[in-house]
Amino acid sequence: MLNIRILYFALTVPMLIITTASYADVIELEDKFAWESAVGDFTTIDFTGFPEYTVITDQYSDQGVMFTDGDDYIYINEFLFLNDTYGLSGSIDDGPISVEFDHPQYWIAVDYPGVIAFDLYKDNVLFYSSIWFSGHIGDFAGLISTDSFDKVVIHDPLNESVSIDDLYFGGYVPGAGSGVLLLFSSVLWKKRRRT
Repeated sequence: MLNIRILYFALTVPMLIITTASYADVIELEDKFAWESAVGDFTTIDFTGFPEYTVITDQYSDQGVMFTDGDDYIYINEFLFLNDTYGLSGSIDDGPISVEFDHPQYWIAVDYPGVIAFDLYKDNVLFYSSIWFSGHIGDFAGLISTDSFDKVVIHDPLNESVSIDDLYFGGYVPGAGSGVLLLFSSVLWKKRRRT
């Protein structure tokens, strides 16, 4: 009986430590194909179908997303937005793009020009700030989190003016948790194996 208890603790304690240590870990990817392969299903918002300078707030509420700043607007520029010439810019006075979701999310990504960073929130509490993704026009930045988030603030940490071409998000699975941890472990293992 003592051996069974020792075996139980020997197996359980490391699992608790691993689970605690991996809580709210986030993988940051600049490779669009790798991000798409890792997450599987995702929703795309391409911001087409609206006249230029349309302020975007609840137009995508049927997809479970709201743009809550109240001053993010459609911008059309064939040189900045290579996917389809349509994008979303922060306020005319500069500023971030704040996105709130109806359901918990586990991944988010954007095509973007310039410099960009993400702040992830759960219940209005900031729990993760990304690196500064920087590059050129047509670049990609994506996050995969082990903890769900319901709000993301997308910003340019250098000059406060941010624009995105397309927005990708997903990961809402009722009762998710262990599946997301397995997904994260798989992606992390692939990432470590490559480096």
